[in-house]
Amino acid sequence: MDEEKLKMPISELDLGMRTWNMLDEEGIHTVEELLWYTADDLLEIPNFGGRTLAEVYEALARIGFHRKAMRP
Repeated sequence: MDEEKLKMPISELDLGMRTWNMLDEEGIHTVEELLWYTADDLLEIPNFGGRTLAEVYEALARIGFHRKAMRP
């Protein structure tokens, strides 16, 4: 994996301010930390719903990290 991308701050992912704030409050500050979370983990964050999950996964896909957006 590209170490530079993993260390990238989530602020560089072009997320909406609301989404960025939710991740920041959860203690997620880098792409690597974000990748540790499953869809279910993210959806447990208060006010983090399906559209927010899709926004995060689209942002990750733009830098080459593809995730399945729907829960099994």
